[in-house]
Amino acid sequence: MTDFAGDRSVWDAVRGHDAVVDGFRRAVGRGRLSSALLLAGPAGVGKRLFADTLAKCLLCLRTPDDLLEACGTCKACVSAAADTHPDLHRVRLPEGKREIPLAAFVGDKEDRGSSGLCYELSRRPALSERRVAIVEDADLVNPQAANAFLKTLEEPPAGAVLMLLSDRPESLLPTIRSRCQTVRFGPLPEADVAALLLDQGLAESPAEADQVARLSRGSLDAAARLADPEVRGLREVVRKHVGRGGPVAAAKAVVGAVEAAGSDAPSQRAAAAWVFAFCADLYRDRLAGLSEDFSSDVPGISDRLEHAAAALDRLSEAEAQIARNTSVPPVIEALVCDLNRG
Repeated sequence: MTDFAGDRSVWDAVRGHDAVVDGFRRAVGRGRLSSALLLAGPAGVGKRLFADTLAKCLLCLRTPDDLLEACGTCKACVSAAADTHPDLHRVRLPEGKREIPLAAFVGDKEDRGSSGLCYELSRRPALSERRVAIVEDADLVNPQAANAFLKTLEEPPAGAVLMLLSDRPESLLPTIRSRCQTVRFGPLPEADVAALLLDQGLAESPAEADQVARLSRGSLDAAARLADPEVRGLREVVRKHVGRGGPVAAAKAVVGAVEAAGSDAPSQRAAAAWVFAFCADLYRDRLAGLSEDFSSDVPGISDRLEHAAAALDRLSEAEAQIARNTSVPPVIEALVCDLNRG
């Protein structure tokens, strides 16, 4: 990646997405940067870090546009790093809320039209030559707010760059998606996840980092949760008991681990989600291994393939039950009993 003035690039912290960075550098150099961007991909792969870094580059007062870099020392860079830049605007899910409300875009009833993101973007830049907006969790914007924001996307103010971040872009209004350039972010390479775990002190050794990274499916968020001792303990219980030993004893062990996560429903539902994920990994690994060894001359291999596939289907059923707010322990008990009877 290109260094700025012989120093480290501001993009060095953005791992696993060099091709995306290079594409943006070419677009900016040609004056073809879209004013509305949808950064789409799984949680924990670096979309927010990418958006923050791009915003710093676009707002920097020293570096030419075609470099797509940030000096890190000018007033714009310092204030952007502190999240106090007057031309950098963010919309986030309010604490304790399930969706981003209309007021975030057009202001409260008392000052509607004279505050909120749409108003801020309509004003002249105060420090830099652009205004930049980052809408985090864009798939949680409620329909009324999305429709209000649509006009800004259709006719963005001159010099404004809008970035929408989404883990589930398919849940956005089609009219929103159609007015944005979608930029896809794939899972991070395992080596990058492992390195980040070590850098952030979330793994005690390279071997542990490698193991967690393999299970993370390219998500640093997932890796950080997997590095938690309680989650690791739950995984060990699943690996030790699911598909091994008597159904009743195995079910008792796994249910006990889930209940140890907490007596409240949210804690148990979170633990159940990990049980499902660990069971799915277990049976996918078995499917992969069996498929590689598949031969008509190996007795029982077809039956074991069928059993592993059926186990994954049973997991889907259990996940659907939890999604319907069914009590967690009975669902886990029945699931493990069924898996261990196979």
